[in-house]
Amino acid sequence: MQELGRQSFGVRGDLLTSANRGHHSDLQIRDLIVWIEDLLPRLAITNRLDRVLIHPTCALTRVGLSETAVGIAQQLANVVVVPESATCCGAGGNRGMLYPEVVKSALRDEVMELKGLVFDGAFSFASTCEATLSDELGVSFEPFISLVERATR
Repeated sequence: MQELGRQSFGVRGDLLTSANRGHHSDLQIRDLIVWIEDLLPRLAITNRLDRVLIHPTCALTRVGLSETAVGIAQQLANVVVVPESATCCGAGGNRGMLYPEVVKSALRDEVMELKGLVFDGAFSFASTCEATLSDELGVSFEPFISLVERATR
């Protein structure tokens, strides 16, 4: 409270104490995939999965980490499937829940591509995408970090 008490109307003074400024300058904000990539060499892979499905999200693709995520998955599973038709799932945050016809249209080709295939796990990178993908593709999607947990337990 003392730090915020120094703020005055229209003028922002230093809101952090000098100790907290030091902590703040040491912070590293990293994407989960980058963190996993750095962590993975220190983990023992004891339960390699056979066949997994990966659906990169729009955000992961836009920041250029899709290939990194697939590379990580290849270290944790024998076969990694990324559907050729995997693009935007149509979730758009919660918009896909409000407009399911967008999701149906977005995933139409992927549904056909994956029909009849079986996986030891399906993984994606955002909870709303995971819910949308699970509902439409009929495969239970989990957060990508679950793949790491399952392969290293």
